[in-house]
Amino acid sequence: MQASPTLRQLKALNAVAVTGSLGGAGAALALTQPAVTQALSKLEAIVGVELIRRTATGSFPSPAGALLVPRIQACLRKIERALIEPYEGRCITTEAQASGLAAKLTDTHLRVLIAIWDAGTAAGAADALHLSKSTLLRSARDLEELLSHDVFKRVGQDLQVNATGAAFAHCVQVALKEIEKGLADLVAFKSTTATRLAIGIVPQYIGMVLFGALEAFIQQFPTSNIELQEGNHDSLVSALLSRKIDILIGNTARPDLAGHVTEHVFFQEDFQVVARLDHPLALLNRDLTIADLASCSWILPPVGTPRRDAFLTLFADLPEAPLVAVETSSPALHLLMLFKSNCLSILTPREVVNEVCYGHGRLAILPSPPLPGVDVKGYMTRADWEPTPRQRQFLDMLEQRADAAAPEQFLKVVQVRRYF
Repeated sequence: MQASPTLRQLKALNAVAVTGSLGGAGAALALTQPAVTQALSKLEAIVGVELIRRTATGSFPSPAGALLVPRIQACLRKIERALIEPYEGRCITTEAQASGLAAKLTDTHLRVLIAIWDAGTAAGAADALHLSKSTLLRSARDLEELLSHDVFKRVGQDLQVNATGAAFAHCVQVALKEIEKGLADLVAFKSTTATRLAIGIVPQYIGMVLFGALEAFIQQFPTSNIELQEGNHDSLVSALLSRKIDILIGNTARPDLAGHVTEHVFFQEDFQVVARLDHPLALLNRDLTIADLASCSWILPPVGTPRRDAFLTLFADLPEAPLVAVETSSPALHLLMLFKSNCLSILTPREVVNEVCYGHGRLAILPSPPLPGVDVKGYMTRADWEPTPRQRQFLDMLEQRADAAAPEQFLKVVQVRRYF
């Protein structure tokens, strides 16, 4: 696709979907029917697929058009919502007027706003858009007049967005992402062209479920573009909310993110104290005490993680918690240190069995006092994220493999191999 669809073209498609006719769309948009027809023809030429079916009883979205319309509607809703969000205690417009005002916004208005926000100055935005500075400033003034609200501020001889403008630009940019997703839906609809999967993985998560889903997905869609990003939980949550990734796989249970993310739980598992197979405590053949566990050094993830919290609670009655000799979120380093030292750590039954399945077989779950807390595994997405059809297929594959690997099956294996 050489050009990008315009708001006018997208609104024309949406209006036809809503009204069921070209004439109805023209009336809704205050355009003539030929103008609507021309806008739709240009949009179909840009995306390279039929979007409207014309019948004796009216005009309706084609299967491809039906993919794009919900994205257009989501974009328009978000732009309207951006107009009534309070910025510095004041909204740009009222809820009653938002729809009418949003209808008057043009591509030029939004491009100029985002470009000045992105570049930091009007001069930089003009260069980025290949416009003269005077042309860009005229569009900026038009936008402020339309909004009846200041979104820019003068700094010397230049122009920058003010706090309201920055917040509004961010919201508009998020809204326009819906159109990008809609165009990606059409690409997937037309061919087997690559589908992008941007996935964040908390390193402590042992990913047999993930890897099984990825293997199946790649077999079905071999040209897909899959980006895997590792990091700690907080950094990946930040990446998710800022739209650098779309799916975060690992620990869920974040009530503080309610309204911002949607959590999908696979399963919950109890924590277990783990050591290497020939660790002195593994050879005692008796139930261990808190004193036994406190006599050893530990390998654990950083403070603030569920496992570290479980560790601190386990030893809460002691004057001082045992030494955490190594603090790491790296699974590879974590396991290597367990295998090569007398340190203890905290894993789940599933993670221990994964090591056995991989042929290592060098870990033992120790018969220790129960650990507080549970490990909640699953995935998160943004609350407003709508996956493309192929992204939805990947999530279905992920959930199917999680269902097929119930924790009870892993627990049975662990019980048999408790002392290996």
